[in-house]
Amino acid sequence: MLKGSGVSRDEAEVHAKAMIVAFLHNVNGACGYGDNINLMRCLACAGLFPAAYELGGSNELLSPMIMAMFWGVLIASVATLFLLPCFYAMERDLMAKLNPGFARQSLGEVIMYN
Repeated sequence: MLKGSGVSRDEAEVHAKAMIVAFLHNVNGACGYGDNINLMRCLACAGLFPAAYELGGSNELLSPMIMAMFWGVLIASVATLFLLPCFYAMERDLMAKLNPGFARQSLGEVIMYN
């Protein structure tokens, strides 16, 4: 991967370490900011799970609705926490490749901003 790019091994290693630091910094910031949100998501799923799978009794009218709510909260949580940041990163990289004049932040600016 590095042979044709003109980047030395040391430069690539420094860049990779900076990217890892930026990623961990973003994860720590998101976890610190979203603790209450994540706690509410977990509590909602924990409260809906027994009713959705009829562990405490059955209700033919409410079970399908509760099942939809349970899976909706679970899938939306995964999409929000993992897929959305990945899509933003892919969009940023795509714009940088398609438009060489695209104003892209350096890694140092990303770390300082977050």
